[in-house]
Amino acid sequence: MKLSIKKYRLIPGITKEDYLGQLCEECGELVQSAEKLQRIIRGTNPSPVSAADCWENIREELADVLLCMILVIHQQKIPLGDIAERMDRKYYRWRARAFEKRQREKRLQQIYETMEGEPAEK
Repeated sequence: MKLSIKKYRLIPGITKEDYLGQLCEECGELVQSAEKLQRIIRGTNPSPVSAADCWENIREELADVLLCMILVIHQQKIPLGDIAERMDRKYYRWRARAFEKRQREKRLQQIYETMEGEPAEK
């Protein structure tokens, strides 16, 4: 199914505060689901829920958050171009930081390897 945000219209009787409150609630539930999966992946604080069930719950919460975001975007008349520009900036900054981190780690590894081959100081 293709996502089209145009079909999601503001709901009569729902206020700006209602939309924001629902967005807060759904974001909180998404955070909890992601944290639970993170604990399962790390093996800390085990959960009776499987990783597959956690992923399914995350998908459900993502849908809830995205719907609330779309409704807030409509309610505030935020141009999608503005959102897209901000997303691009953040995405490319994240990628650049990840690349820089990998480069630092490689340089450190090279330094350690060089140091291991040197004789110990007396």
